Amino acid sequence: GGLALAPLLFGWPIILGPMHIALLEMTIDPVCSLAFEAEPEEGDIMRRPPRDPDAALFPRRLLAWAVLQGCVALAMLLALTVWALGHAAGSVDEMRTIAFAGLMASVLVLVATNRAFRVAGSLGRARRNLPLLTITALAVLAALLLFEVPAIAGIFRFAMLDRAGLGAVAILVLGLLAILGLFKRPLRDMLAR
Repeated sequence: GGLALAPLLFGWPIILGPMHIALLEMTIDPVCSLAFEAEPEEGDIMRRPPRDPDAALFPRRLLAWAVLQGCVALAMLLALTVWALGHAAGSVDEMRTIAFAGLMASVLVLVATNRAFRVAGSLGRARRNLPLLTITALAVLAALLLFEVPAIAGIFRFAMLDRAGLGAVAILVLGLLAILGLFKRPLRDMLAR
């Protein structure tokens, strides 16, 4: 939502059109409906005390964690977009390509971060979740087609993703993983309840 509103607030060119949002939903919806449902329970699930039946369905600590993740991801995406505006030198399609690639990557980082409340093992557990591996592989394949095949890129008003843009997206991924990991470490016991 923030990346769709940013152009209106800052006078930037439009980044996300309806077809871009629909394309993004083709990754988000299967992850939510298939991959998270197939996620195996964490190893210590039977050692945790049972959930209080009177507790809120969405505890404040989980809502706060979700808001924090969203704010960090949005801040990093906005920084990437500002960089892309300068790097693209007036090419709206190139700026859109970098911003959208960063958005797709951010979604996958958020999925990896939220697979488990425990920090250790969150990324290494992918072998046991075939739907998640399949969806991730399809998302990477879609990104390659979107950003590297001119005929497909043109339909979505994307440019070819150059090395600098790819490097900027990689920095976003590593930075987002590191920051969320640092925030998650002190919160993990509280979030696991």
